[in-house]
Amino acid sequence: MHGRAALRDDCHGNGQIAPTITIGLLWHSLNSGNLGIGALTLANLAIARDAARRAGLTPRFVIMGARESAPPPFAGLDIQCVAIDSRALKPGGAIWRAMGEVDCVLDIGAGDSFTDIYGPRRFLFLTLTKLFALARGRPLVLSPQTIGPFTGAGYKAIAAFIMRRSRAVFARDEASRVAALSLAPEANVELAVDVAFELPFTDRASLRGSPLLRIGVNVSGLLFGEAERGTNHFGLSYDYAVFTRRLLSALTQQPSLQVHLIPHATNRENPVDDDGVVADRLAREFPTVIRVGRIGPPLRHQCRERHGNGGAAARYRTGGRAQHQCGGDRPGASRRACRVHLPRGRRL
Repeated sequence: MHGRAALRDDCHGNGQIAPTITIGLLWHSLNSGNLGIGALTLANLAIARDAARRAGLTPRFVIMGARESAPPPFAGLDIQCVAIDSRALKPGGAIWRAMGEVDCVLDIGAGDSFTDIYGPRRFLFLTLTKLFALARGRPLVLSPQTIGPFTGAGYKAIAAFIMRRSRAVFARDEASRVAALSLAPEANVELAVDVAFELPFTDRASLRGSPLLRIGVNVSGLLFGEAERGTNHFGLSYDYAVFTRRLLSALTQQPSLQVHLIPHATNRENPVDDDGVVADRLAREFPTVIRVGRIGPPLRHQCRERHGNGGAAARYRTGGRAQHQCGGDRPGASRRACRVHLPRGRRL
Protein backbone atom coordinates (compact mmCIF):
# COMPACT_ATOMS: atom_id res chain seq x y z
CA MET A 1 0.00 0.00 0.00
CA HIS A 2 1.32 3.44 -0.92
CA GLY A 3 2.41 5.75 1.87
CA ARG A 4 -0.49 8.12 1.21
CA ALA A 5 -2.90 5.56 2.66
CA ALA A 6 -4.59 7.14 5.65
CA LEU A 7 -6.34 5.92 8.76
CA ARG A 8 -10.06 6.25 9.34
CA ASP A 9 -12.29 5.47 12.25
CA ASP A 10 -13.41 2.19 10.70
CA CYS A 11 -13.14 -1.07 12.58
CA HIS A 12 -13.12 -4.65 11.32
CA GLY A 13 -14.78 -6.46 14.18
CA ASN A 14 -11.72 -6.55 16.44
CA GLY A 15 -11.95 -2.95 17.58
CA GLN A 16 -8.86 -1.92 15.64
CA ILE A 17 -8.88 1.01 13.26
CA ALA A 18 -8.60 -0.24 9.68
CA PRO A 19 -6.18 1.49 7.31
CA THR A 20 -7.78 3.14 4.29
CA ILE A 21 -6.74 2.36 0.74
CA THR A 22 -7.66 4.80 -2.02
CA ILE A 23 -8.41 3.01 -5.28
CA GLY A 24 -8.51 4.82 -8.60
CA LEU A 25 -11.15 3.47 -10.99
CA LEU A 26 -9.98 4.71 -14.38
CA TRP A 27 -12.37 4.87 -17.34
CA HIS A 28 -15.31 3.95 -15.18
CA SER A 29 -18.47 6.07 -14.91
CA LEU A 30 -21.60 6.36 -12.81
CA ASN A 31 -23.42 8.71 -15.18
CA SER A 32 -22.58 7.52 -18.69
CA GLY A 33 -25.32 7.24 -21.27
CA ASN A 34 -23.85 3.81 -21.99
CA LEU A 35 -25.44 1.54 -19.41
CA GLY A 36 -22.69 -1.02 -19.88
CA ILE A 37 -20.07 1.32 -18.45
CA GLY A 38 -22.32 1.93 -15.45
CA ALA A 39 -22.75 -1.82 -14.96
CA LEU A 40 -19.00 -2.39 -15.17
CA THR A 41 -18.41 0.39 -12.67
CA LEU A 42 -20.87 -0.92 -10.10
CA ALA A 43 -19.48 -4.43 -10.48
CA ASN A 44 -15.85 -3.38 -10.17
CA LEU A 45 -16.72 -1.23 -7.16
CA ALA A 46 -18.25 -4.27 -5.48
CA ILE A 47 -15.27 -6.50 -6.37
CA ALA A 48 -12.67 -3.98 -5.19
CA ARG A 49 -14.59 -3.17 -2.03
CA ASP A 50 -14.83 -6.85 -1.10
CA ALA A 51 -11.15 -7.50 -1.86
CA ALA A 52 -10.05 -4.51 0.23
CA ARG A 53 -12.12 -5.50 3.22
CA ARG A 54 -10.91 -9.10 3.06
CA ALA A 55 -7.41 -7.64 3.20
CA GLY A 56 -8.32 -5.70 6.35
CA LEU A 57 -8.52 -2.35 4.57
CA THR A 58 -11.23 0.28 4.28
CA PRO A 59 -11.59 1.31 0.63
CA ARG A 60 -12.38 4.69 -0.82
CA PHE A 61 -12.62 5.32 -4.54
CA VAL A 62 -11.73 7.97 -7.08
CA ILE A 63 -13.71 7.35 -10.28
CA MET A 64 -12.10 8.89 -13.37
CA GLY A 65 -14.18 8.80 -16.54
CA ALA A 66 -15.30 10.82 -19.53
CA ARG A 67 -17.09 14.06 -18.77
CA GLU A 68 -20.85 13.58 -19.02
CA SER A 69 -23.66 16.12 -19.13
CA ALA A 70 -25.56 14.51 -16.25
CA PRO A 71 -24.20 14.64 -12.67
CA PRO A 72 -23.24 11.36 -10.98
CA PRO A 73 -26.26 9.77 -9.24
CA PHE A 74 -24.24 9.43 -6.06
CA ALA A 75 -20.83 10.47 -4.80
CA GLY A 76 -19.29 11.69 -1.58
CA LEU A 77 -18.50 9.61 1.46
CA ASP A 78 -16.14 7.01 0.01
CA ILE A 79 -16.57 7.90 -3.69
CA GLN A 80 -15.12 10.89 -5.53
CA CYS A 81 -15.65 11.52 -9.25
CA VAL A 82 -13.14 13.26 -11.52
CA ALA A 83 -14.12 14.06 -15.12
CA ILE A 84 -11.67 13.44 -17.95
CA ASP A 85 -11.48 16.04 -20.71
CA SER A 86 -8.75 17.93 -22.53
CA ARG A 87 -8.32 20.40 -19.69
CA ALA A 88 -8.06 17.65 -17.07
CA LEU A 89 -5.22 16.05 -19.06
CA LYS A 90 -3.03 19.13 -19.14
CA PRO A 91 0.23 19.06 -17.13
CA GLY A 92 -0.67 19.36 -13.47
CA GLY A 93 -4.37 19.00 -14.33
CA ALA A 94 -7.12 17.18 -12.47
CA ILE A 95 -6.13 13.69 -13.62
CA TRP A 96 -2.45 14.15 -12.78
CA ARG A 97 -3.43 15.38 -9.32
CA ALA A 98 -5.93 12.54 -8.84
CA MET A 99 -3.29 9.95 -9.71
CA GLY A 100 -1.13 11.40 -6.95
CA GLU A 101 -3.84 10.79 -4.37
CA VAL A 102 -4.60 7.13 -5.05
CA ASP A 103 -2.73 4.03 -3.93
CA CYS A 104 -3.46 1.94 -7.05
CA VAL A 105 -5.39 2.17 -10.30
CA LEU A 106 -7.90 -0.27 -11.79
CA ASP A 107 -8.42 0.70 -15.43
CA ILE A 108 -11.35 -0.89 -17.25
CA GLY A 109 -10.94 1.12 -20.46
CA ALA A 110 -14.70 1.84 -20.69
CA GLY A 111 -15.06 -1.85 -21.49
CA ASP A 112 -13.78 -1.91 -25.06
CA SER A 113 -11.84 1.31 -25.72
CA PHE A 114 -8.23 0.13 -25.36
CA THR A 115 -7.88 0.04 -29.15
CA ASP A 116 -7.22 2.43 -32.01
CA ILE A 117 -10.39 1.73 -34.00
CA TYR A 118 -12.16 4.69 -32.36
CA GLY A 119 -9.63 7.15 -33.71
CA PRO A 120 -6.42 8.85 -32.52
CA ARG A 121 -8.07 11.24 -30.06
CA ARG A 122 -9.81 8.47 -28.14
CA PHE A 123 -6.62 6.42 -28.16
CA LEU A 124 -4.65 9.41 -26.84
CA PHE A 125 -7.06 9.92 -23.95
CA LEU A 126 -7.09 6.21 -23.03
CA THR A 127 -3.32 5.84 -23.12
CA LEU A 128 -2.30 9.18 -21.66
CA THR A 129 -4.28 8.50 -18.49
CA LYS A 130 -2.58 5.13 -18.14
CA LEU A 131 0.82 6.74 -18.61
CA PHE A 132 -0.06 9.28 -15.91
CA ALA A 133 -0.67 6.43 -13.46
CA LEU A 134 2.65 4.81 -14.37
CA ALA A 135 4.52 8.12 -14.19
CA ARG A 136 3.11 8.67 -10.71
CA GLY A 137 4.43 5.25 -9.69
CA ARG A 138 1.00 3.78 -9.02
CA PRO A 139 0.36 0.07 -9.55
CA LEU A 140 -1.77 -0.18 -12.70
CA VAL A 141 -4.11 -3.12 -13.30
CA LEU A 142 -6.13 -3.42 -16.49
CA SER A 143 -9.43 -4.86 -15.28
CA PRO A 144 -11.27 -7.40 -17.49
CA GLN A 145 -11.92 -5.70 -20.82
CA THR A 146 -11.69 -6.07 -24.57
CA ILE A 147 -8.13 -5.43 -25.77
CA GLY A 148 -7.37 -4.34 -29.32
CA PRO A 149 -7.29 -4.45 -32.20
CA PHE A 150 -4.32 -2.14 -32.74
CA THR A 151 -3.64 -1.44 -36.40
CA GLY A 152 -0.73 1.01 -36.63
CA ALA A 153 2.85 0.36 -35.55
CA GLY A 154 2.86 3.39 -33.27
CA TYR A 155 -0.38 2.36 -31.59
CA LYS A 156 0.95 -1.16 -31.08
CA ALA A 157 4.19 0.10 -29.52
CA ILE A 158 2.37 2.32 -27.02
CA ALA A 159 -0.12 -0.41 -26.09
CA ALA A 160 2.66 -2.96 -25.63
CA PHE A 161 4.62 -0.56 -23.40
CA ILE A 162 1.59 0.02 -21.18
CA MET A 163 0.80 -3.67 -20.84
CA ARG A 164 4.41 -4.53 -20.00
CA ARG A 165 4.42 -1.90 -17.27
CA SER A 166 1.05 -2.93 -15.82
CA ARG A 167 0.96 -5.17 -12.76
CA ALA A 168 -1.68 -7.32 -14.46
CA VAL A 169 -3.73 -7.33 -17.65
CA PHE A 170 -7.10 -9.10 -17.65
CA ALA A 171 -8.76 -9.90 -20.97
CA ARG A 172 -12.46 -10.71 -20.94
CA ASP A 173 -12.33 -12.91 -24.04
CA GLU A 174 -9.84 -15.23 -25.67
CA ALA A 175 -9.32 -13.01 -28.73
CA SER A 176 -8.28 -10.14 -26.44
CA ARG A 177 -5.91 -12.38 -24.49
CA VAL A 178 -4.24 -13.46 -27.72
CA ALA A 179 -4.05 -9.86 -28.93
CA ALA A 180 -2.43 -8.72 -25.68
CA LEU A 181 0.15 -11.53 -25.64
CA SER A 182 1.01 -11.03 -29.30
CA LEU A 183 2.00 -7.43 -28.54
CA ALA A 184 3.51 -7.93 -25.09
CA PRO A 185 4.35 -11.62 -24.53
CA GLU A 186 6.20 -10.80 -21.33
CA ALA A 187 3.19 -8.99 -19.82
CA ASN A 188 1.19 -10.59 -17.01
CA VAL A 189 -1.93 -11.38 -19.06
CA GLU A 190 -4.81 -13.47 -17.71
CA LEU A 191 -8.23 -14.45 -19.02
CA ALA A 192 -11.23 -13.48 -16.89
CA VAL A 193 -14.99 -13.19 -17.25
CA ASP A 194 -16.69 -9.84 -17.60
CA VAL A 195 -16.84 -8.17 -14.17
CA ALA A 196 -20.56 -7.48 -14.63
CA PHE A 197 -21.26 -11.11 -13.72
CA GLU A 198 -20.54 -9.97 -10.16
CA LEU A 199 -23.39 -7.44 -10.15
CA PRO A 200 -25.79 -7.82 -7.23
CA PHE A 201 -29.23 -8.71 -8.50
CA THR A 202 -32.81 -9.31 -7.49
CA ASP A 203 -34.58 -12.39 -8.81
CA ARG A 204 -37.63 -11.07 -10.67
CA ALA A 205 -38.86 -14.34 -12.10
CA SER A 206 -42.13 -13.91 -10.19
CA LEU A 207 -42.89 -10.78 -12.24
CA ARG A 208 -43.13 -12.67 -15.51
CA GLY A 209 -46.74 -13.65 -14.85
CA SER A 210 -47.07 -15.31 -18.24
CA PRO A 211 -46.21 -18.64 -19.83
CA LEU A 212 -44.55 -16.80 -22.72
CA LEU A 213 -40.78 -16.97 -22.90
CA ARG A 214 -39.42 -13.44 -22.75
CA ILE A 215 -36.51 -12.57 -25.03
CA GLY A 216 -34.61 -9.31 -24.54
CA VAL A 217 -32.94 -7.90 -27.67
CA ASN A 218 -30.57 -4.95 -27.76
CA VAL A 219 -30.01 -3.38 -31.17
CA SER A 220 -26.90 -1.22 -31.46
CA GLY A 221 -27.81 2.16 -32.90
CA LEU A 222 -24.18 2.60 -33.90
CA LEU A 223 -23.97 -0.61 -35.94
CA PHE A 224 -27.47 -0.18 -37.37
CA GLY A 225 -26.63 3.30 -38.61
CA GLU A 226 -23.35 2.12 -40.09
CA ALA A 227 -25.17 -0.54 -42.08
CA GLU A 228 -27.82 1.84 -43.38
CA ARG A 229 -25.21 4.40 -44.43
CA GLY A 230 -23.15 1.74 -46.17
CA THR A 231 -20.11 2.34 -43.97
CA ASN A 232 -18.36 -0.47 -42.15
CA HIS A 233 -15.77 0.96 -39.80
CA PHE A 234 -15.89 -2.14 -37.58
CA GLY A 235 -15.29 -4.70 -40.32
CA LEU A 236 -18.53 -6.69 -40.06
CA SER A 237 -18.90 -9.45 -42.63
CA TYR A 238 -22.67 -8.98 -42.88
CA ASP A 239 -25.29 -6.22 -43.06
CA TYR A 240 -26.24 -5.58 -39.43
CA ALA A 241 -29.54 -3.86 -40.25
CA VAL A 242 -30.67 -6.73 -42.48
CA PHE A 243 -29.58 -9.27 -39.86
CA THR A 244 -31.47 -7.42 -37.10
CA ARG A 245 -34.71 -7.28 -39.04
CA ARG A 246 -34.44 -10.98 -39.93
CA LEU A 247 -33.81 -11.83 -36.28
CA LEU A 248 -36.81 -9.85 -35.06
CA SER A 249 -38.97 -11.30 -37.81
CA ALA A 250 -38.02 -14.84 -36.82
CA LEU A 251 -38.54 -14.23 -33.11
CA THR A 252 -41.88 -12.45 -33.43
CA GLN A 253 -43.29 -15.27 -35.56
CA GLN A 254 -42.89 -17.69 -32.65
CA PRO A 255 -46.17 -17.70 -30.66
CA SER A 256 -44.42 -18.89 -27.50
CA LEU A 257 -42.08 -15.85 -27.36
CA GLN A 258 -42.48 -12.28 -26.16
CA VAL A 259 -39.76 -9.97 -27.52
CA HIS A 260 -38.49 -6.92 -25.62
CA LEU A 261 -36.31 -4.25 -27.24
CA ILE A 262 -33.83 -3.00 -24.64
CA PRO A 263 -31.71 0.13 -25.29
CA HIS A 264 -28.19 -0.19 -23.96
CA ALA A 265 -26.42 3.02 -24.99
CA THR A 266 -28.18 6.39 -25.10
CA ASN A 267 -26.68 9.53 -26.58
CA ARG A 268 -28.94 12.56 -26.83
CA GLU A 269 -26.17 14.63 -28.39
CA ASN A 270 -25.55 12.06 -31.14
CA PRO A 271 -28.71 10.16 -32.16
CA VAL A 272 -26.63 7.99 -34.51
CA ASP A 273 -25.18 6.27 -31.43
CA ASP A 274 -28.48 6.08 -29.54
CA ASP A 275 -30.01 2.61 -29.24
CA GLY A 276 -33.33 4.15 -28.24
CA VAL A 277 -33.77 5.87 -31.60
CA VAL A 278 -33.44 2.65 -33.58
CA ALA A 279 -35.53 0.78 -30.98
CA ASP A 280 -38.39 3.22 -31.60
CA ARG A 281 -38.14 2.62 -35.35
CA LEU A 282 -38.08 -1.16 -35.01
CA ALA A 283 -40.98 -1.11 -32.54
CA ARG A 284 -43.06 0.57 -35.25
CA GLU A 285 -41.95 -2.02 -37.82
CA PHE A 286 -42.65 -4.93 -35.46
CA PRO A 287 -45.72 -3.86 -33.44
CA THR A 288 -45.82 -7.00 -31.29
CA VAL A 289 -42.49 -6.28 -29.63
CA ILE A 290 -42.33 -4.43 -26.32
CA ARG A 291 -40.10 -1.37 -26.35
CA VAL A 292 -38.51 -1.13 -22.89
CA GLY A 293 -38.28 2.47 -21.70
CA ARG A 294 -35.07 4.37 -21.14
CA ILE A 295 -33.11 3.07 -18.16
CA GLY A 296 -31.40 5.81 -16.18
CA PRO A 297 -27.91 5.86 -14.67
CA PRO A 298 -27.15 3.20 -12.05
CA LEU A 299 -28.04 3.80 -8.42
CA ARG A 300 -26.46 2.16 -5.42
CA HIS A 301 -28.15 -1.15 -4.55
CA GLN A 302 -30.06 -1.01 -7.87
CA CYS A 303 -27.59 -2.82 -10.07
CA ARG A 304 -29.06 -5.57 -12.17
CA GLU A 305 -32.58 -4.32 -11.54
CA ARG A 306 -31.63 -1.31 -13.68
CA HIS A 307 -29.28 -3.13 -16.07
CA GLY A 308 -29.59 -6.86 -16.54
CA ASN A 309 -33.27 -6.96 -15.57
CA GLY A 310 -34.26 -4.05 -17.77
CA GLY A 311 -36.22 -6.44 -19.96
CA ALA A 312 -38.91 -7.14 -17.35
CA ALA A 313 -37.31 -10.37 -16.15
CA ALA A 314 -36.50 -11.62 -19.62
CA ARG A 315 -35.26 -15.21 -19.60
CA TYR A 316 -32.76 -14.75 -22.44
CA ARG A 317 -31.05 -11.72 -23.89
CA THR A 318 -28.95 -11.00 -26.92
CA GLY A 319 -27.22 -7.79 -27.88
CA GLY A 320 -25.03 -6.09 -30.42
CA ARG A 321 -22.93 -4.33 -27.83
CA ALA A 322 -21.21 -5.86 -24.78
CA GLN A 323 -22.04 -9.17 -23.12
CA HIS A 324 -22.55 -7.50 -19.72
CA GLN A 325 -25.87 -6.09 -20.97
CA CYS A 326 -27.10 -9.70 -21.25
CA GLY A 327 -26.94 -10.43 -17.52
CA GLY A 328 -29.77 -12.74 -16.56
CA ASP A 329 -31.82 -13.25 -13.43
CA ARG A 330 -29.16 -15.55 -12.00
CA PRO A 331 -25.38 -15.53 -12.43
CA GLY A 332 -25.52 -18.89 -14.20
CA ALA A 333 -28.19 -17.68 -16.58
CA SER A 334 -26.11 -14.58 -17.26
CA ARG A 335 -23.23 -16.66 -18.53
CA ARG A 336 -25.53 -18.64 -20.77
CA ALA A 337 -27.15 -15.51 -22.21
CA CYS A 338 -26.59 -15.19 -25.91
CA ARG A 339 -23.23 -13.55 -26.69
CA VAL A 340 -23.07 -12.06 -30.17
CA HIS A 341 -19.46 -12.10 -31.38
CA LEU A 342 -18.50 -9.60 -34.02
CA PRO A 343 -15.67 -10.22 -36.51
CA ARG A 344 -12.16 -10.36 -35.01
CA GLY A 345 -13.70 -11.42 -31.70
CA ARG A 346 -14.86 -7.89 -30.84
CA ARG A 347 -18.04 -7.09 -28.94
CA LEU A 348 -19.35 -3.56 -28.78
